[in-house]
Amino acid sequence: MKNYYQCLQIAHIINQIIRHETKVAQLFALNGKLTEKHLWKTLIGFLISVEINTEELELLQKRRSQIRLV
Repeated sequence: MKNYYQCLQIAHIINQIIRHETKVAQLFALNGKLTEKHLWKTLIGFLISVEINTEELELLQKRRSQIRLV
C-alpha cells in the first residue's frame, strides 16, 4: 500500500506540473487532438521503455536538488 500511495503522489505531482506548464497548455490549445490522456499514455510508455541508470540516480540523490513551482 505504501508503494501504491507513493506512486499516486508522484502521478499527482506530474499532473500538476503538466497543468501549470504554459508550453503544454499552448499545445493543447493549438492541437485539438492532443489530450491529457494521450500525454499520460506517452509518458507511461516512455517510463516503461527507458532503462534507469542507477549511477546517475545516486548522483542526483547526493545533490539534494528540489523542484520549485513559481
